[in-house]
Amino acid sequence: MAVANQAHRNRAGYQDDAATLLRSLDSLRTAVTIFDRSGRLLHANAHLNYLFRSFPPRETLIGRSYEELIGLEIEGGEIAPSALACGIKTFLAQRLTQLRDDEFAPRDVTLTGHRVVEIKARRSQNGHTVLLWTDVTAARAQLARLQEAVALSAEAFAFFDAGDKLVLANDLYAHICGVQTLDELIGKTFPEIAAMGAYTGRIVLDESPEVWLERRLKRHRAAAGAMTVRTNTGEAYLVRDRATPIGGRVMVFTDITDKIRAETALAEQEHALADSRAQAEKQSSYLADLTSRLDQASASVHSAKTTLLRTMGHELKRR
Repeated sequence: MAVANQAHRNRAGYQDDAATLLRSLDSLRTAVTIFDRSGRLLHANAHLNYLFRSFPPRETLIGRSYEELIGLEIEGGEIAPSALACGIKTFLAQRLTQLRDDEFAPRDVTLTGHRVVEIKARRSQNGHTVLLWTDVTAARAQLARLQEAVALSAEAFAFFDAGDKLVLANDLYAHICGVQTLDELIGKTFPEIAAMGAYTGRIVLDESPEVWLERRLKRHRAAAGAMTVRTNTGEAYLVRDRATPIGGRVMVFTDITDKIRAETALAEQEHALADSRAQAEKQSSYLADLTSRLDQASASVHSAKTTLLRTMGHELKRR
């Protein structure tokens, strides 16, 4: 009997702890929803009604499926028309993928009023799915402004995350890498992108691709650095590579093609001038030597003339 009573108290204590934990979720500024294995709602914290004002009280939603909740979002006018542009069925199918065991990627959902909610899915060992709903409107607006500024920039930009994967860039960076769209680069690591440029011939190298890659990656891993790269279309860029305070990397490409061409033309002119000077000095030496020979010949002629005149004068006196 004592053991049974203790077990009963343990269960009661556990239930009290679980209830306390669930109530504490109401203080979060992130909506938390827990679904069972069949995709039906077991719990939702208070923030869900804050995100979706058209929803009935969260307690009345218990037992409903995730698909039904999405339907309430649509019926209540919570979803932005742009998010439904491909049709409600497509929108539903995309949202429901987050209940799959192999789906872990977060999903942004655009709401009316220019709001954006990010939904993350997490699996528990008992087969339940926890969905975290966070209002990321301010963060996405800031990112959109950054993307617009980067897109309008006359310089190429590339931002890499802490895992050295490309997360943001502009079309000029795609052009430098020799690809048609940024979709071919987003998500790739910097070593992958650098190797692609080296081995496809997009980057003009004065050494083997292996040696260049080793030198490039060494500079990339430094706190800050700069180097010049040339493309096979005749462009030249000054690349500034710097670590960010949060562990990522930012790269800026400044077009210095005209500067390189001007420096090359100046070097060619200086080389041509040096050749002209060498030719002039050679001709001057030749003329000096010719003048010396003419002077010697003139002196010989003068000496011969003098000797001849003396001989003729002597012969005339004898006659």
